[in-house]
Amino acid sequence: MILEELEKGGRRIDIDMPMGKGFIEFDSRGRLQGYQFKPLDPRNAPPEPQPANKPSSALGKLAHGAVGLAKATLGIDRATDEAVKARLAICETCVESIPKASPVTSRKCGSLLKALAGKGGGCGCGLGSKTMIAGESCPLGKWGPEKADV
Repeated sequence: MILEELEKGGRRIDIDMPMGKGFIEFDSRGRLQGYQFKPLDPRNAPPEPQPANKPSSALGKLAHGAVGLAKATLGIDRATDEAVKARLAICETCVESIPKASPVTSRKCGSLLKALAGKGGGCGCGLGSKTMIAGESCPLGKWGPEKADV
């Protein structure tokens, strides 16, 4: 991944993976402005981009997860410490919260493979990253996006 600063304080992340290339762009306030992914094999072309919090296809869900992971890593759209703690407390009591072998977080929201197949209640995200993003919400409706101060 390559991070690039854009005019007016926005950010662009260029992604080069074995399955294809693309980018994710955020404005100066950390809001998603757009993304694109071009697979190396045209048969794996992703669907048209879905609204940020409503991905429906497996590729759309993966793209949404990649955007979320980038936001958490870069500190974009960061939730308050209080919101993160409250969200994690809710997640720890959820039946979808399962152990994950990772140095970043010890739990995840259900199985990623089941979520991509539409057969699980969770989303497959690492809870350490997902709960850090102000605009994210629980796929089961147990917590929602953090309200921005006006």
